[in-house]
Amino acid sequence: MGLPNISAPSWLHAAQFTLAQPGYPFSLISLRESLRHDIIRGTTTTRTFCVSASRSSSTDVPKAQFTDTEVQDILTKITGLDLKKVFRPIRQQLTPPKYKLMTDTELEERYGVIYLSVSLTVIPKERFIVVREPSGTLRKATWNERDRIIQIYFPKEGRKITPPPIFKEENLRVVFEQDRHEDVLNQCVAQFEPDSAEFKNVLMLTYEDIEKHGKYDLLRSTRFFGGLAWHLVNGQRIDGLLVDMLQRDLLPDAVRLVRLFNLVHPQKQALLIPFINAVRGMSSSGGPTPPFTTLSVSRPAETVTHVEICRPEKRNAMNKAFWLEMVDCFSQIAEDSECRVVVFSGAGKLFTSGIDLMGMASDILQPEGDDTARISWNVRRIIAKYQETFSVIEKCPKPVIVAVHGACIGGGVDLITACDIRLCTQDAWFQVKEVDIGLAADVGTLQRLPRVIGSRSLVNELAFTARKMYADEAKSCGLVSRVFPDKETMMAGALEMAGEIASKSPVAVQGTKVNLIYSRDHSVPEALNYINTWNMSMLQTQDLMKSAQAAMEKKSLKNITFSKL
Repeated sequence: MGLPNISAPSWLHAAQFTLAQPGYPFSLISLRESLRHDIIRGTTTTRTFCVSASRSSSTDVPKAQFTDTEVQDILTKITGLDLKKVFRPIRQQLTPPKYKLMTDTELEERYGVIYLSVSLTVIPKERFIVVREPSGTLRKATWNERDRIIQIYFPKEGRKITPPPIFKEENLRVVFEQDRHEDVLNQCVAQFEPDSAEFKNVLMLTYEDIEKHGKYDLLRSTRFFGGLAWHLVNGQRIDGLLVDMLQRDLLPDAVRLVRLFNLVHPQKQALLIPFINAVRGMSSSGGPTPPFTTLSVSRPAETVTHVEICRPEKRNAMNKAFWLEMVDCFSQIAEDSECRVVVFSGAGKLFTSGIDLMGMASDILQPEGDDTARISWNVRRIIAKYQETFSVIEKCPKPVIVAVHGACIGGGVDLITACDIRLCTQDAWFQVKEVDIGLAADVGTLQRLPRVIGSRSLVNELAFTARKMYADEAKSCGLVSRVFPDKETMMAGALEMAGEIASKSPVAVQGTKVNLIYSRDHSVPEALNYINTWNMSMLQTQDLMKSAQAAMEKKSLKNITFSKL
């Protein structure tokens, strides 16, 4: 399916982003492919992903710190876990120390005479060290002298008395050419204190070389990757790392990196980068995707499909074409072995205003038939066809995450109750509107909403009064599982969640959905018997062994390749 393009000028309000081509696709997969295409062709495109925000708000917003729990959680997750890298063998040659006796004259000429406070109650960094020059002058030891003497009296494993020559800038360049950045940092940690000027200098030179040559993967899955990411975020230079993540299909990590940037720079609009524009594009596409006229379908990630109601000029009202295209779309998705998760959203200012009364008037108000019996049969057939529009979501074995912003009215509630996971923005509201237009909801709300919320009294109240239910109440009663501050954040969260689900065995995930729906509609004994029969065959999958082995090796499932289903 073709993905809608949007011209570069519409991006200029957000960031200086000059493209060699006139149009640029909004989906992440297209962004990634375009970047790869540029690299292969060697084209020179100017991409200023992060721009300073001279017009940012003057309001003081707390800035995240490195030690904050959320920051540490993000850095840990984007670091990843590559067991081959973590446990790779390191050759370490052990050499015995060499001692040489010196005369008093040689000692004074080379080192002077040093007096040291050897109080065991004082930590080495706080010791006061006095040096006596050969002339008899007493002075405070320099930092280099302090480090050398402390290492002699209180030796630290792996630390040399004098810094190895590898840390000289000309030698570092040679080592960097051999891609030994991790070795340099390991030796740097052993040799210098973290607050020393030498430590900071080596660290900055290493990070700058990594960034300059785009060799981010050399530090991925090491203890230094989080520091690298933090350094780039603080310097507002996440461009290269973001592109690297997109090229490696690490989309959840890219989402986390953008989230970290937002935490560290809350006042700045520098977050307006192509990735966020791509996420925004998931809900602001250029139009329907042929052959559909009401739906936009794209692939923000290799195994994630994004479906969007795309009638923003009509407030995403559900017309005749929509009811038919939903069935075709989800029937195709159900058979698509590439797709493992679906994200569903609405374009424009709101999710959906519900049924398009003007477009559906002929079916509802003027049904065909020669007499009451035949009219009734035709109406029944029409209603059954409309019911299938949302039942097809349940029948699709792929988990469906629905992201709601703004209004979700009438048929919108029917739709979202057929989805597996419901997210919304803080400004979202829900309304079972049917009684206000003179009918009982007949395509899913009255059947599914009681099972979603669990409170029959609340369902009755919503259905009888047609009152609005806002995001906080929807969260508290269980209609949605998460509430986000705005649409862009919600779409990023939906994408991250979809990526997490897609990384797991499709046999396990799709089997779980099938059995959850079956158990909802049957007794416990019937559901147990069903899962018993189901797993009788589904346990005979290679995915089980792959997942178990990954768990034993403490390896992320993102590093496991599962066959298509």
